[in-house]
Amino acid sequence: CGHDGRRGYLYHVAVAGGFRRQGIGTGMVDQCRANLQALGIKRCTLFIFVTNEPAEKFWTAIGWKQRVDLKLMAKDI
Repeated sequence: CGHDGRRGYLYHVAVAGGFRRQGIGTGMVDQCRANLQALGIKRCTLFIFVTNEPAEKFWTAIGWKQRVDLKLMAKDI
């Protein structure tokens, strides 16, 4: 979890397969959100690969929504 002073960001959040469905991921996310909120950050964005269906199901189940108003762009440097 990180932030740019305005928005929070979650990158590569993962729980090893043998430890999933125990509340570990939700706990990590809740802690990140609480820390961001304490800093006055009001929105958090996360990144998942479009082929990662289990991740999409997890994030949807805990209340995150897909944004359709943005496109992600990148360039190798």
